[in-house]
Amino acid sequence: MNNQNEIIRKITDMSTEIPFVAITGICKNAGKTTFLNWLSARLSQLGQVALLTTGRDGEDYDLVGGHEKPKVSIPQNSIFVTHSNILERFSGKVEILFKSEYKAGSFKIWIAKALQDIETEIIGPSTASEQVNLASQIKSYQPRFIIIDGSLDRKAITLKAEIDAMILVVSANFGTLEEIIAELNRLLLLTKVPQENFSHIANPNENFLLVKDGKVLFERRTLLGFEKEINAFLSDNKVDYVYIPGVLTDSIWEKVKTSFINKAKTLVIYHPYQLHLSYENLQNLFKKMNVYAKYEFKISGLALNSFSIKGRHLDANLLYQEIVKLTDIPIIDCMEVF
Repeated sequence: MNNQNEIIRKITDMSTEIPFVAITGICKNAGKTTFLNWLSARLSQLGQVALLTTGRDGEDYDLVGGHEKPKVSIPQNSIFVTHSNILERFSGKVEILFKSEYKAGSFKIWIAKALQDIETEIIGPSTASEQVNLASQIKSYQPRFIIIDGSLDRKAITLKAEIDAMILVVSANFGTLEEIIAELNRLLLLTKVPQENFSHIANPNENFLLVKDGKVLFERRTLLGFEKEINAFLSDNKVDYVYIPGVLTDSIWEKVKTSFINKAKTLVIYHPYQLHLSYENLQNLFKKMNVYAKYEFKISGLALNSFSIKGRHLDANLLYQEIVKLTDIPIIDCMEVF
């Protein structure tokens, strides 16, 4: 039932010298920290592990729900990031490697190495550019693996090209089994969007663009709020493709789909995850237009968590049996592994 060795093999067999492995959740409180602890313990047996986060992980209590949260387990010799005030509590147990200028609140974020097994919080910068820079600094210490606890957000490194593999934690906390299956179907469809850089038209401002013959015919800061103007332009003009730097929602799609389908051959999105469309609308979009993204959406493994902090637990076997029908991506049942 479990494919834990297959997931580990996928990570260790990558051609990348230092793989960037992201762990993200289908929803908040999905169980990412628990899976992070399992994965870092396994990978640390094969080489030095570095842990980075796109926010805060391992705090005592959830800031919204108020429930207790597990600490992040840092294996001996592993590299991790957190703020300076937390590191002061581990005097003699950690070695400070780098003092960055990035901050979490009023404290600066530092890179450290655990001299023994410890449990703590890890805290990272809030922007993707800072996360990428800090990850590059971590990479200079030549760890075997870099594991990133991250949200599915364009402002996070999780959706950047630097990520080599992503493990998605699927939790009963998301909703009913039917709701989970529907969302997984949608996400798996997004992994089919092919990558196309289109570097010759993307501009530094990442604006909404209508392009024909390599020339920008129409440009606005965003699609949102300009739907009527865009439709009016497309009523008189055909274009080769539409470039959307932000999200495309169901409500926006309803306003522009007719002109997009009739007057544009192709839609290019910054990242597939920014297609915030229902499964039905996604299917319709893919039937009517060629869709590309500047970055790929790569899911290398699924970790299933049938436990819900809201008390809406699911049967672990049923959850696995239904999801295994959808994909050949390796699946781990968290309840068995942990």
